[in-house]
Amino acid sequence: MTSILAVLLLSADGSVRRRCKRGEAFAFTTPGSRLVYVCGPQLKSLAARSPSRAQAVIIHETLHTLGLGEDPPSPAEHNREGPRPVSVARWVQRSPSRTYRVPRERA
Repeated sequence: MTSILAVLLLSADGSVRRRCKRGEAFAFTTPGSRLVYVCGPQLKSLAARSPSRAQAVIIHETLHTLGLGEDPPSPAEHNREGPRPVSVARWVQRSPSRTYRVPRERA
């Protein structure tokens, strides 16, 4: 799996990008793009505090590279309806051109 992702995805240092400089993101991309910008210091700090959350950020950005937008179905909606292609299609259609901004952890 790792080798497939390494071939399909490209990552770049996002530290000079506005979102990283402002501390608004751990990583970001545009849905459908193969390129994921990584905010190294922020992601490294997150990984030290919460490795599973850092992994979730990478998975989230990987889903964006597949074309998925923001506003996925809520966990309650997903549990009620089950994983259906219609839910994923709605998710893609909701915001196909937004970039991902990671919400801050609550203290």
